Amino acid sequence: MLRKSKGSILVTTVIIFSIVIIIAMTSIGVSYNNLSIFNLDYKDETLKQHSYGAMEIVHSNILREVNLIKEYAIDEDDFYISFSGLSFMNNIKYISKCNIKNASASIPSRISINREEKSINFEILITIKDGNYIKKLKSKVKILNPFNEDLSTEDKIDIVKLYDYKEI
Repeated sequence: MLRKSKGSILVTTVIIFSIVIIIAMTSIGVSYNNLSIFNLDYKDETLKQHSYGAMEIVHSNILREVNLIKEYAIDEDDFYISFSGLSFMNNIKYISKCNIKNASASIPSRISINREEKSINFEILITIKDGNYIKKLKSKVKILNPFNEDLSTEDKIDIVKLYDYKEI
């Protein structure tokens, strides 16, 4: 009788330790998955903030270029012609001054001049890369013609408008 109880105690102990090990391994796997999900969310949020920061730098470049064009433009036609050159596009895409690494700005569509609305419209695409992760942010830009007499005082102050932000 003594032998039977020692064997069953050994089997019961092995079964209990197996169950404890299975629960411990499952808990480790769940915590590892949660950590991976958190890291992905953190990387996504970081890249999103960097892309918005790069978009703000492009916005300030556009404002600087528009103010220069306003200074030297003689009339409405001269204002529109100034946007058709490559120097305008290259100057607004220049974001290497910022500390955001692996960031690039591009203009995926042509710059369109709308003489009826007296505005210039185009899109800006910001691309941020970090290893295997890529984040793209697209925004539309509308530049109002300052030679338009129909502009309100608020529009004369803020003639560059970024709108319709989209993450791609």
